[in-house]
Amino acid sequence: MSKGWIKYHRQILDNKLIQDHNCYIIFTGLLLLVDKDSGEYDTGRFTLSDRFKMNPSTVYKALKRLEKKWKMVTLTSNNKYTTVKVVKWHDYQATGNTNGNNKVTTREQQGNTKQELKNRELRKKEILGVFFEDKIWKNYPSRDGRKGVKKQSKAWIVNNLKEDQMKDFLTALNKYRRYLTKSDFQRPMDCQRWVKQWESWLDLDIPAEGELSKEVLAILEGMDKKNEQQ
Repeated sequence: MSKGWIKYHRQILDNKLIQDHNCYIIFTGLLLLVDKDSGEYDTGRFTLSDRFKMNPSTVYKALKRLEKKWKMVTLTSNNKYTTVKVVKWHDYQATGNTNGNNKVTTREQQGNTKQELKNRELRKKEILGVFFEDKIWKNYPSRDGRKGVKKQSKAWIVNNLKEDQMKDFLTALNKYRRYLTKSDFQRPMDCQRWVKQWESWLDLDIPAEGELSKEVLAILEGMDKKNEQQ
């Protein structure tokens, strides 16, 4: 990724995008990160947050503005990552005017994608470990149904939880735990039922700031550094 060059026209100075500093920084970085042939880059807001030293929510909002307001990228998300595509990439980066030093081989690009997917899977496994070790799931449901519920909950998390939702997911879990401690008579729901409505607990009027453990913060904020080191 560090080899080669791109074309960057001085006309950008006349574009109002330059006044939206976060969008300008991220867009410029994306121009250097996307695949030279497709103009696409598979990533997540935590990965970009670590690269550009911005808050994940700031990155997310800037990407949305680049898509909706400035119409300079398109965003396509699945349950593993978000694909960012630069609009009109081929119009501005015609291959006929580039030299050999600007080429990233297909093999290298595929290798980078595979490594990034591997890192995402490792993060998802660590989130699962933190989630199922929580004591609030130990007694419900009864022993006979517990194994099946855990299996279905794990499948739901793996197939539905996106990378950029992980921190919110654990924040919701912390809010739910604190909600249970407010009443000795409140019986926890089973984890399978909880994961399907986890986002509703983000709106609960119980502060969760500072409640994430060092272990969880290490997963969410430190693991993405592996992408740079691999």
